[in-house]
Amino acid sequence: MGHGITRAVWSFMVAMALTALLTSCSCMHSGTGGGADPENPGNVCPPCPPCPGPETTPPADPLAGSTLDDGLDDAARTEFIRRNIAATVRIQVTRYVRGKGVSYCGGTGVVINDRHVLTAAHVVENADYVSVTVRRLDPDGLTIHDLTTVPMRVAARDEAANPDIALLEVEYSDRFVDVMSIVPRNYVPRRDDLLWHFGRTTRWQRGKVIGRVAADDRRADVRNSIETDFLVQPGDSGGPVVTPDGRLAGIILRRDEVNTTGFFVAVNEGMDALIRVLRRPIR
Repeated sequence: MGHGITRAVWSFMVAMALTALLTSCSCMHSGTGGGADPENPGNVCPPCPPCPGPETTPPADPLAGSTLDDGLDDAARTEFIRRNIAATVRIQVTRYVRGKGVSYCGGTGVVINDRHVLTAAHVVENADYVSVTVRRLDPDGLTIHDLTTVPMRVAARDEAANPDIALLEVEYSDRFVDVMSIVPRNYVPRRDDLLWHFGRTTRWQRGKVIGRVAADDRRADVRNSIETDFLVQPGDSGGPVVTPDGRLAGIILRRDEVNTTGFFVAVNEGMDALIRVLRRPIR
């Protein structure tokens, strides 16, 4: 994917110059719905918690200690992870807050066609500049490296932020090559279903569905959320929840700080909300 337009190159260079001066912060809302009131806007991205420090990709196996049976041998599992990493992007967001200056946050997104990325709406809330970075899994099968960064714009988000999902669109002439297909329209996650999650911080993990969150359960803060035993980390918001056959089942929203579980919205429910905003099909 090349930047074939001078304006695109200039926009990218300006954004990179800004973000190089800033300390990275990973957006990920907690289940309590609270956030820090920043005293140092250079290191805190409202309404996110304080920055956890520099992000790294340690060469440790994310599945170490997991006893879940995914039905794959080592070679098939590595290929499954490779395909899904290729369709999962790292999101960078630049915001300007009046009286506080510029701040920088990030999250995760998933490519659903050659021009569009899905993510959690709170990741790109009040964004002045959004870009995504395409990544690849290294031959060692453990390390992820960055490839190309692509300028994006927020094409649609539910104004009520419910179900907290947003659609990003390529700003200029770029096209994505690796795309994640979406589950059938009638797909419903059920208790104890095995699912995968891919995120910029956690990288990848397996887990099981705990169940749909009750309407009066304030932990999820989003109607019709689904709870899993994923250990969601700051920066994972917006990442894809994937079925064992490699289809997009949902978008990670947040975590329960007490129970260390994760919440996601079923992708079909989120797409319905976006289609109502766009008044046109997305797929």
